[in-house]
Amino acid sequence: MVKNFKLNMKEAIQFKQYKIFTPEMALKMEPGKLMGIATQASALINKLGGEHMFHPPPEALCAYLQAGMACYAVDTEGNLGGFIKVDPWLCYPGGIPEKPDDNIVGKLNAIETGNATLGILETGSLVVDPKDQNHGLGTELKKQMATQASVHFPGVPVIAVITNDNGPSLHNNIKLGWIPIDNSILCKITGIDVLDGWVPESTIFVSPESIASLSLSTVN
Repeated sequence: MVKNFKLNMKEAIQFKQYKIFTPEMALKMEPGKLMGIATQASALINKLGGEHMFHPPPEALCAYLQAGMACYAVDTEGNLGGFIKVDPWLCYPGGIPEKPDDNIVGKLNAIETGNATLGILETGSLVVDPKDQNHGLGTELKKQMATQASVHFPGVPVIAVITNDNGPSLHNNIKLGWIPIDNSILCKITGIDVLDGWVPESTIFVSPESIASLSLSTVN
């Protein structure tokens, strides 16, 4: 268990007028503080999230923060500006994949105990407060989340699944240098069909760090 202590705002990453708290930083924060952040994030997702976006409750988002699987940004007054998390896709003995759900603690325990292997990390629940949009905050949060995920889980593809009607998010991924990948190729590499049962036409993007760790001959 990570010992909780108050994190000085100066330790956060400065991005324009925002302070970004990485997953590693969130691990050091008091549970009460994280629940406050999670409550704000959940309210934003409920307000802004479309029909194809999951709407996790505050308790679930807080668990991601406590597990080091989410990061967020605050403005100069300490109010939440944006939030993002990453979901693990696991493979169990026999090659049976399990889709992400809100039980992040159970997923990580399964990896640590060797009962499952980590196949894919999917970024999700990216939300930016309307007052903080058009400042590049969402792009920076996604960049930080993908970088942290690649550092802590080397060799594991970090992806984003974006519905084709979501122009801003498609542009965001392209701007970050994320690379579109065919689902059949990703399935061949990982054994996981991330679009199985997913109805909306979507594009899968892989982070640049993930491409570097994968076999380029397989991807191309």
